[in-house]
Amino acid sequence: MEFLYLLGGMIALLLGTDTATKGLSGLVQQAGASALTAGLVLVGVGYALPGLALVAGALAWQGLPVAAAAAHGAMLGTLGLGAAGLLISTGLVLRVRPWRMLDGDKAQAELAQFAASREGWGRNAFRLLLGAALLVAGARGVLAGAPFFVLIPGVDAPGTLVVSAVVGIGAAVAIVATFNARFGDAAAAFAAILGGGALLVLVATVTAFLVAGPAPGLSLLAHPLPQGVVLVGLLAVAAVPARPLGRGLGLSIFAATLVLVAAVVRFGA
Repeated sequence: MEFLYLLGGMIALLLGTDTATKGLSGLVQQAGASALTAGLVLVGVGYALPGLALVAGALAWQGLPVAAAAAHGAMLGTLGLGAAGLLISTGLVLRVRPWRMLDGDKAQAELAQFAASREGWGRNAFRLLLGAALLVAGARGVLAGAPFFVLIPGVDAPGTLVVSAVVGIGAAVAIVATFNARFGDAAAAFAAILGGGALLVLVATVTAFLVAGPAPGLSLLAHPLPQGVVLVGLLAVAAVPARPLGRGLGLSIFAATLVLVAAVVRFGA
């Protein structure tokens, strides 16, 4: 039963992420912003929306410790499985630095295409609200599906939530990003994963310090701040025009994510 909750939550997160981001993009443009500006807004929040929904739901329904574990897993899912899945599934060749999306007409056109949305205040407001509702439902599903991972040796309750969040959030981000990338906005989708993941690093770090403070010794390996820095650093260093990104890097990020999740299981969520 828990697996069905997790699967349903992942599907709801997937649909909610796509619907909410397009609605947000449309509302920003209806307010007078250009498609390029709307694209920058989406890169700023990126694919943080499913993770933020999970954190908000966990905080509202189960309290701060659960929210901290959810934020940690959402961060690893977005920056780890999300980016790895995008690269592995598409075999991307990115010639544009994701953090320099304004360099050149091609990059600007790609970012504007990423923000393409339908017109109409009512239509976009409805899409944003529908996306938010789906994200809430997805968050409930991921939280309810966490006990499915209790059979993994050495995984405690917070650890099951971290693993569940990694799988649910990561799969949703990877699928939505891959869908966007296949329409020609690969660099923008990759940049949005970096932007959304960086925001989740901040959220996860703050909640972790509020719950337990800085972790001593080897348990720092399980803290979201060093884990986030590792993943962001890996993605940022690799994303240079002279070295196209592709499946090899995706597999490397996937392996690094497994190691970081194992550290959470070993040293505590």
